[in-house]
Amino acid sequence: MTKRKKILIAIGVAAAVLLVGFWFYWSPRAGVQGDLSFGDSFSIRWLIRSQTLQPILHIHLDTDGSAEVMTGVQRGPWDGGGGYYKLKKTLEGWSIIETGGWTS
Repeated sequence: MTKRKKILIAIGVAAAVLLVGFWFYWSPRAGVQGDLSFGDSFSIRWLIRSQTLQPILHIHLDTDGSAEVMTGVQRGPWDGGGGYYKLKKTLEGWSIIETGGWTS
């Protein structure tokens, strides 16, 4: 492998890492209710990002171990909408068990 190919591969990997980082942090930090570890937060955000590009507004960890995630926009008290996701933690990680929408 030539030096030029190695440089191009390194640039491609760096660009991919930057793109994933931008994709993960694109939305403003969601309000989190409950004790959520960094790993769980990353997994939930990654799962939701694979479903929608709407900003994550809120993550609520329930006492039964499930999580509710609200995405979308809130422009005012009576002007907003987005997606609703209910997640459950399994042995393989977080999975979506229910989806829906919301409006205000």
